[in-house]
Amino acid sequence: MLLLTAKNIAIFFGLATTAFCISTIVLAVEKADLENDLQDALDKLDMISTASPPTTQTTPSVPSSSETTPAPPSSVTTDSTTGGGSGSSTGSSSTESSSTGSSSTDSSSQGTPTLPSWPTAPGVDPTFPTLPPGLPNPEAVVYRLPREIRPIKYKLYIHPDLVAKTCTGTVSIQIEIDVVTNLIVLNARALKIEGISILNMMARMRIRIKKFYFSEEREMLFIELEELLYTGMPYVVSISYECDLGGLTGIYHSSYLDPTGKSRSIATSKFEPTYARQAFPCFDEPDMKAMFAITVVRPTGDGYHALSNMNVEHEEDIGNGLTEVHFAESEPMSTYLACFIVSDFAFKEKDVKGVIANVPSFKMRVFATPAQVDKVDYALSVGVGITEYYIEYFNISYPLPKLDMAAIPDFVSGAMEHWGLVTYRETALLYDKTISSSANQQRVATVVAHELAHMWFGNLVTMKWWNDLWLNEGFASYIEYKGVAHIHPDWDMLSQFLIADLHGVMKLDATLASHPIVQTVESPNQITELFDSITYSKGAS
Repeated sequence: MLLLTAKNIAIFFGLATTAFCISTIVLAVEKADLENDLQDALDKLDMISTASPPTTQTTPSVPSSSETTPAPPSSVTTDSTTGGGSGSSTGSSSTESSSTGSSSTDSSSQGTPTLPSWPTAPGVDPTFPTLPPGLPNPEAVVYRLPREIRPIKYKLYIHPDLVAKTCTGTVSIQIEIDVVTNLIVLNARALKIEGISILNMMARMRIRIKKFYFSEEREMLFIELEELLYTGMPYVVSISYECDLGGLTGIYHSSYLDPTGKSRSIATSKFEPTYARQAFPCFDEPDMKAMFAITVVRPTGDGYHALSNMNVEHEEDIGNGLTEVHFAESEPMSTYLACFIVSDFAFKEKDVKGVIANVPSFKMRVFATPAQVDKVDYALSVGVGITEYYIEYFNISYPLPKLDMAAIPDFVSGAMEHWGLVTYRETALLYDKTISSSANQQRVATVVAHELAHMWFGNLVTMKWWNDLWLNEGFASYIEYKGVAHIHPDWDMLSQFLIADLHGVMKLDATLASHPIVQTVESPNQITELFDSITYSKGAS
């Protein structure tokens, strides 16, 4: 038993000695490899420092794309394999990496074939490929609506509550499909959606809705469907919603004090450039024109009435102190030109002659608060004369059956050319010859002439996108002088144009604050910034 044990011990020590020797050999080999790796790294650094020009210890600068690093010796291969290797340095036209991760800089000494070089442009890392030129950035925010769906007609039912200062409405949009899709995208902002339905008018069947959601930044409403919409089929999108009557854009609440000091409430709207989406879901882009059939709910009695782009067809008392006012269907127009007003305003009216052959006359009315209605006479007289001049000068009849103008107590712009219902700040429309200055008189005349010019240039003919806003505003800013010159030839308006617009904007155009009159814009904020002197006056010049 003792001999057996001693034998076993001897065998154990023999095996341990063998294992120790093997471990020592392995460690020695690994140490040699590490030393080789270190030496190779030092050799590479020596080659780089020898090939590159000396640099100072100041803040390093990034070389331009035209500067290239001298190529390393021929024994060093260039390799950038997908997902591995080191990328090129910024501004360098050569990349150094080993295709195998070996410690030797000469791959031929290891007997390992080298891979061909991956051609790279200066400053481009091939491990992070870029998009081909001309393609959109997938991370960029897209503010434009898809082109696959177009509106044909809006049926808008809207009830502004002057007491609660809220608004409820339903919009039904007849659409055309150009590409088979299961996604509908509209503009909407600050709206509470109560319900959505999609109807196939031909099959008289509802389309199942999967979900809908908003993009607040893009001001869009996305409606995903469980079924496809097909080309050639008529569809109607119906959306019920709520919104507030706050602010001075979209549809909003305003008020004024009557002679007794009592506050009188009104509701009005201002949609240009991108505020129609605050009043109802819509395709809120200027080239997406459609017809509008509008119904407005107003209070019954107390002198209230409703106005819109077209004439009233009929009214219906629906009880609870409310009346529905149904307006005639409009010509195809952009969403920013739609308008409605609920008020107790008074008005004066005159006939506008057709002037050219086979063109009937139509009514022009000017509205203001009852206490100020006597101040609209000058604007009415100028408006009739300038409209008749434009009809003759353009040789194009006014396209709508009526033309109203209204002075709004709270209005964010000087005026707005809603088709058939032009709205103004009170100071831009009202004129009292007993107390108003000549400058105020000329201001009223030029603003009226500017807005009426838009009935043709801007409303009848519209720019495709806001980049070309100058076509709308530049033309109106020039032709307003011709319109006023026709009414007041003694004012020498064309000479005033040279001083007030052309010379002034040339000075502005020489500053860093200027911009091209054709400016690329996408977001609502960018669009709003285009409404400046460069667009108006330089466009007119």
